[in-house]
Amino acid sequence: MSCPHTRAVLDGEAPHVDVSAHVHGCRDCRDHAAALDHVDAMFHNLQPPPLPGDLLADTLAIIDDAFDAARDGELFTALAPPAVPAALRARTLTAVDAEMGIRPARRWRRAAPLVLLAAAALLVVALPSDDAPDISTFSVKGPGASLPHLDLKVVVEQGGVLARYRADTPYHVGDAFYFRVSVDTPATATLLHIVGDEAVVVHAQPVEGLGDEDLRIDGQPLAWELEPGEQAASLVVLAGEPLPVESVGLDGQATCAALASAFAVSCARIDVEVAP
Repeated sequence: MSCPHTRAVLDGEAPHVDVSAHVHGCRDCRDHAAALDHVDAMFHNLQPPPLPGDLLADTLAIIDDAFDAARDGELFTALAPPAVPAALRARTLTAVDAEMGIRPARRWRRAAPLVLLAAAALLVVALPSDDAPDISTFSVKGPGASLPHLDLKVVVEQGGVLARYRADTPYHVGDAFYFRVSVDTPATATLLHIVGDEAVVVHAQPVEGLGDEDLRIDGQPLAWELEPGEQAASLVVLAGEPLPVESVGLDGQATCAALASAFAVSCARIDVEVAP
């Protein structure tokens, strides 16, 4: 066991193996592990910043003024119902099917404002692509086309406390996962949940390739929650062209390899163990 491999395991950047024997006998790696534990302890002890006492009153006053202005301007008039886009109708039917048991349902929510501040400080660990040795070998783009380079960073909220995702840490029902992506060219980032031999699209959004960007719902970072009854979960983020489908059959193939081969995308994956 080499020092670089040991540190990659400790940092959550390599698959989990038992490195305790090496850490016990290597002072440098022991110091590295102690430093990581110290950082985790510091973030566990962080307190949320206090909100100004008049913030709530000022916010409600602004909302009341906006509604008064809208009412005085006769904006609250009868409107014809808007046409429902075909894509929205398809997504809605997919969600209904999931709730009825046709497809396993998943929940996401928007993060609370105070959680966002701490999550931004913790999204610092990049995860490598999982089982695709060279993602470009699976490209189906034409000559001269290139795939974006994808870095994925993940933070987990547990009981109001935030910590960076670790592949060797069991998580619990109700824990929420936040995702930040970085690409070197504009692309669409797509979050998928692996359900058996199927990868189901959860969320997709454009990313500009100008630095780190959070996966967001209605302007707020998406928080993915573990649900009762789960024993494990696998999540995948793709970067490339938008997927033309809502789900992808994997047929027993390695996830990133299958998706990259089918859609010419870059791929990163995290696997989550759920504590009993």
